Amino acid sequence: MSFIYWLDVIALGVCIIVAGALALGTIGVGPRRTVNRAFALFTILEAVWATSSLSLRLALWLERGNPLVLAELSTLAFSLMGPFLLIFAARYVARRTRWIDLASVLGLLVMAALSIPLFRHELVTAPRLLSNGSKTLEVSGSGLLLATLPALFFDWALLLFWRDLQKFRDSLFSTCIFVLLTGFV
Repeated sequence: MSFIYWLDVIALGVCIIVAGALALGTIGVGPRRTVNRAFALFTILEAVWATSSLSLRLALWLERGNPLVLAELSTLAFSLMGPFLLIFAARYVARRTRWIDLASVLGLLVMAALSIPLFRHELVTAPRLLSNGSKTLEVSGSGLLLATLPALFFDWALLLFWRDLQKFRDSLFSTCIFVLLTGFV
């Protein structure tokens, strides 16, 4: 297998470890705080996305299992990460969260509605591994919307972080957020 494939496998493995450790650490620090719960949900979803993406790569390479279900699970986890990151970002920068929560719930409902045909194999189909080690799959219009809609929530969350960057006093926490976002992108 090519260098790109193994680089992707290693990056997804690191993402699983970092996201899982951050989720466990955050829950251990104080699960009663809303900001901690929101961050833990985001990192758990990121770990699920990375795990299903890594499993998809390995299933395609080994030609075992059901890669279509793994692609669908990866798409679903990916689509839910955006609203949960926005919920966390609003609480972390201490913004008024009423409108942000409403937008996040609306986004989750839209993504849930778009996900209905996901597991009927209508949004994501034909996952395969190319000879250069990268994966490809066919995506319907609704599937493309389901995969790109979270970008709006990610952009909104990054805007909140960027606007209040000088208020962050916990540099380790900010670094973890940066690493997660960079790894995700």
